[in-house]
Amino acid sequence: IGPGTIRTVALTELLIYLIEEPCFDILRTKEQLGYSVYSTCPSTHGILGFSVTVVTQAEKFNVEHVSERIKAFLCEFCTTLKQMDEKDFEESVDALIELKLHKDLNLPEEVDVNWPEISEQTYVFDRREKEAKILENFTREDVADWLATHITAGKARRSLTVQVCGRSLVKRTDSEPTRKTGSEVIIDDVVKFRNSLPAFPIWKVNQ
Repeated sequence: IGPGTIRTVALTELLIYLIEEPCFDILRTKEQLGYSVYSTCPSTHGILGFSVTVVTQAEKFNVEHVSERIKAFLCEFCTTLKQMDEKDFEESVDALIELKLHKDLNLPEEVDVNWPEISEQTYVFDRREKEAKILENFTREDVADWLATHITAGKARRSLTVQVCGRSLVKRTDSEPTRKTGSEVIIDDVVKFRNSLPAFPIWKVNQ
């Protein structure tokens, strides 16, 4: 996704809250793609991401099929989100706000919340309160438009599919780091590809 702000962090967390149950229900329960299915919004040194992970058995589904089903689910969820009942959306927002404003019950919980602010030098000790305030103003359209722009097929979309296979399923290729297959670029040499990329600076999510 890119460098984060307090607003984009709150929005991606709301997206994860909304997508978590249907992601598991459709990809795990109904399509039975894998025994472990989950979505996350990682932040690495302030650089935000969004991921859907499916752990599957290679003899049941090939990686191409799983990848296509994840893409299809995200597109379908974008439509579902736009048609979501307004009351259900507001209840989800309220539930997330309640989690944000939940008081720490003991010292370890308080440390878990505040120590990252010190170690990452952001010092936003009222981060949860600020995120809760921002969440109050989000609409279905805000989340759906952001999802369409950054995740499904929008102009800001940047997608990386990581597939880990057993050795018997891996086809050896030449030493070129990447090769094109249709509209996609296949990364064969991860180290060479990574070294060819520009790097984001360490980003502090403090505004």
